[in-house]
Amino acid sequence: MSAPGNSHIRRRKYRAFTQREKAKSTSQWVRFTSPATWVDALHPVLQAFLWIMLASWGAFASLWSDSIKDVVLPFSATSSGEPNLYTIGFGVSGVVLAVTFAISQWAGRYQDNIIIESTLTMPPHDFWDTFGTAYEVLAETTEKEVLSLLGASGATKKDVVASAQEQVRRILDTLINMARSWDGVNIDGQSVIYRANIMRVWRFRDKEGNGVEAPTRCHELAKAFSVAPAESHYTGYVGILDTVYTTTTETQTPTPDPRCKPLAFPYTREDDVCGIDYPLLPNILGAPKAAAIGLHSYVKDVTDIVDSYKAGPGTKDDAILSELMRYYSDVSIAQSILSVPLKLDGEVDWVVNMYRNQSGMLFDGYKVRDYVNIIAPHLHLLQVLLMEIEDVVDENPSMV
Repeated sequence: MSAPGNSHIRRRKYRAFTQREKAKSTSQWVRFTSPATWVDALHPVLQAFLWIMLASWGAFASLWSDSIKDVVLPFSATSSGEPNLYTIGFGVSGVVLAVTFAISQWAGRYQDNIIIESTLTMPPHDFWDTFGTAYEVLAETTEKEVLSLLGASGATKKDVVASAQEQVRRILDTLINMARSWDGVNIDGQSVIYRANIMRVWRFRDKEGNGVEAPTRCHELAKAFSVAPAESHYTGYVGILDTVYTTTTETQTPTPDPRCKPLAFPYTREDDVCGIDYPLLPNILGAPKAAAIGLHSYVKDVTDIVDSYKAGPGTKDDAILSELMRYYSDVSIAQSILSVPLKLDGEVDWVVNMYRNQSGMLFDGYKVRDYVNIIAPHLHLLQVLLMEIEDVVDENPSMV
């Protein structure tokens, strides 16, 4: 007879396995019904083969037309009881060719639409010059800030840290101005404001499995979006406790955004499911999702966050659902969100959030992947800078 603890672990593993299998089968079906899957059908060799088959089908119809037309209903008095293979072969091959050509046309239109959409959603002509020069300046000034942090001592540390934090806001300001510039023709009206912040990630257990205590304030903020005790259900928290790492296009300079309020969410990594007593999935879209999977998470409209939570696997908590609906009912600050994780050695330590008060940022998400690839050097600067700032602050807790 197995021990109760082993049985409990097996149940947790089974739940995680079934959730992964359901997600896998769904993704396979989505791929099968996507025109992108069939783009290879446009290969010239395959297209030549299809036209040869069509010509052969026509020749077959011409040579054996009398046999093909000699159709007798199976239950009629003149039926011999044997099927007409000519008619069946002609009909089946015709259907196969029709479906194949339809798929080719479908994939062809999809490819044409990609080319058209890529042309219409390209960044403005001065985008690369403007932000290429801006990155060179940021890289140079960030290097100076890092050197200052490494050499800081005594009473100068506080000023050096404040200067480095301002540099973080400059990088954030560049990121949202890049998004706004690229979104130029995708902005409806003049009152669209872009904002950015950086959320810290707290894990309840370190790499060795030892317990790590999250700030009390973080527990309080995440209470409305989590099930207690959090340590028994989640990997950790992702949250923001102040406005130090926030900024907005509402101001001319990268000053902290006063409209950014403290906030925290729980998140659960799939790799940690077997080490958590009662793991809860799914993760809320945005920063929690980015922290959990280590990849960017895009939200076209914040209503998608509520819909995703409703449709996700596992039991839904009515109180959490109600709080999500209440929190995201206000779209005056954030209606479309892009969350990008900052990783070190495979672990997510921070999440950068960029958002605006209008849905469909970065062309309804069509340009998100390109944008994330372009800002990768900027994210690296943030990673290095935040690490050095945290090292100095950890050595001097009184600075916080």
